[in-house]
This record gives sequence, structure tokens and C-alpha cells, in this order.
Amino acid sequence: SLLKIANRTKLRKTAKISKPDKECIERFANEMADVFGKRYSVFSYRQKNKPESYQTLWQVSMYDEDIFDFLSINTDNKKSIPEYFFSASPEVQREIVKGLMDSDGHITKQKGGVDAVVWHIGFSNTSKSMVEGFARILQQNGVIVGKLSELNKSGYRTCYMLNVNKKTFYEKGFCFYSERKQGRFVDCVNQLYASETLHAESVKD
Repeated sequence: SLLKIANRTKLRKTAKISKPDKECIERFANEMADVFGKRYSVFSYRQKNKPESYQTLWQVSMYDEDIFDFLSINTDNKKSIPEYFFSASPEVQREIVKGLMDSDGHITKQKGGVDAVVWHIGFSNTSKSMVEGFARILQQNGVIVGKLSELNKSGYRTCYMLNVNKKTFYEKGFCFYSERKQGRFVDCVNQLYASETLHAESVKD
């Protein structure tokens, strides 16, 4: 989050980033240190009444006006993807997608038919513009995406969600930075192509 904290005589600009994946926060902190020459510590804290995978979060808090302004401009205050990213090279766009998927993407599995496992990849955010921009980048690179849907839950802001086609996401060179999510993605891809091989062999028979 990007915060402006009133500190007695002046406004204190603070950038706070937190996620359950430690390596993502450390990478962000290292990149900010390389750019701005200031290093901030990464720490963890516990959350109550949360799913097990979200009970421990890792965070870095940056009390720096330059970093705050840099992030505000380059994320449009976290409301949308800046327009210049849509004309960036495919390599840059893949890096953007990696970061977004680490932050608000998901890869989950559930039981399907008999002994079957079905994987789902998607992206969600409370900003409709952010989700639409994410879909736009993927479509520019040939990835198939589903329709935008809304989740309205009492006491929470409206969340916008998008499903992503697993096969085209992989074949167009997209993946995750997060070791936890990337590990799941590898399992997903292995199952996907194993299933296709078994299907092809059954057709031959």
C-alpha cells in the first residue's frame, strides 16, 4: 500500500509492501535499494483468523518520499496499469505479468472426476481497470483469457476476477516469480501435457 501518514508537523510518505512469499518482498526491497541506494529491512508478522497460507506475511516499509512518488507514478496509485506498458516489448510485458501474478494472481487445484485434479489460473483485484489492463497485456501476447467477473461479499469491496487459459499462458512464455506459485505451475503444466499425451495415445489405439 502507498500511505501518507500525518506526522505532527509534516506529511510522511510511506510505501508498505506485504505478501506471504518472502522472496518476492526481498526481491522488491533489493531492487529499490539498487535504484535509490537505501536498504530497508524485511520482517514478518502474524495475522489472526486467516487461511494458513496467509497467517504469516512478510513486509517491507519504506519511509522515503522519492520511493513513494516513484511507485505512485509507475503504478498509477495502484489503480491501473500505466498506458506505456501496453507498447512495451514482450520481454518487459512478461516481467510485468510475473509481478502482477505474484501479487494478485492465483493457481489452485481441486478435485475433478475420479482421481482427477483440475488446475485453475486467474487474477483478481479490487480495481476493474487493473484487471482489464492485465487481460489486455495477455491478449496482446496471444494468451486466452476468460470473461471478467465480479465477486461481491458483504463487508468487502467488490473484487474483479479473470480466469487465464493454462496452456497458452505457458506456451507464450509466462510464469511466476514466486517459488511457491511457480512450483504449483510446474505441476500444473506437467499434468496438462501428461494428459494430452495419454489422450493422443488412446486415440491411436
